[in-house]
Amino acid sequence: MRGEASHVSTFVYAPLVAIAAGALTVWLIQGTTAVHIPFLAAAVGGIFLGIIDPKRGWIGALVQVVVLIGGMQVIKSPVGLPEIEIHSLIGAIGLTLAGSFIGAYIKRAFIS
Repeated sequence: MRGEASHVSTFVYAPLVAIAAGALTVWLIQGTTAVHIPFLAAAVGGIFLGIIDPKRGWIGALVQVVVLIGGMQVIKSPVGLPEIEIHSLIGAIGLTLAGSFIGAYIKRAFIS
């Protein structure tokens, strides 16, 4: 029974963390002058997703990627996104996915 309750909570917490981390990263990308802070936010969000659910953390990472792409489409100006924002988005997508696998490794190797 105990494992079943934990299983349900990961389905609740992982998407919430993914949406929050994705929204924060989109906010940081908007009008950025450097890529470092958005990259850090995306990587930390991915790591948390991997730690929350080490077996299916990649699903949460995909949710975060969808939030990133969707959020950037919403704030896109008619002229298009500046080049730095495009690079920040692409890097954030890669770091989200990599961070998820790193977080899952950390959880399996050190905590379990």
